[in-house]
Amino acid sequence: MTKIYITLLFLGTTLLITAQNPNYCDSLFIKCCTYDSVMPNSLTIYAANHSPVLFNYPGFILIDENSDTIAKETVNYFGIGTGYQPHTLQYVNPLELPFEGELLLFGYFYDSLLCQFPFSIADTVISEIRERPSGGIILWPNPVSDRLFIKNIPGNAEKIQVLSLDGKAVLTSPILYPLNGISMQEIENRGLYLIQILDRMGEVVYADKIIYQP
Repeated sequence: MTKIYITLLFLGTTLLITAQNPNYCDSLFIKCCTYDSVMPNSLTIYAANHSPVLFNYPGFILIDENSDTIAKETVNYFGIGTGYQPHTLQYVNPLELPFEGELLLFGYFYDSLLCQFPFSIADTVISEIRERPSGGIILWPNPVSDRLFIKNIPGNAEKIQVLSLDGKAVLTSPILYPLNGISMQEIENRGLYLIQILDRMGEVVYADKIIYQP
């Protein structure tokens, strides 16, 4: 089991999570997650409410299987709207990966427990990253705001792929003019990402972490 602190990274599922509780909780959808480099001790989930109730003054708490609190949100909203709105939880304890626990939704400034959601975080991508040696490859700048430059690219390298922490490709670019760098502006959200260099056979020859901070 891997123990990490938030100064490293977390991985989240992209599956929509629905509450196990009855009533209006089943109409509340949770999308996980975003890592914010500006607030490295936090993670952000996204909640969308398709019920007729507002979930007044909501606050989320992440707990593990022992019911220990891992992260908690400071109440910022009057309610939860129909579109996905961000909810940032501050970590109060280190996270052990893989993680299995629950996401609790409270109302009225934590006066009432409203909903409970199953919540899991895998560590598969961390293992994959550690298995890829650098081979002298250098990425800069990191954090990157515009163009990412790569030094000592292998001769068999064909393209670069940037992945979100759940493994979704957010940018794929051929290596045509390495001196010009790779534009990161196609990436929609700031945060921590995984970058891979692939050869002509589609094999990963290098992998590392970058922070996109436009």
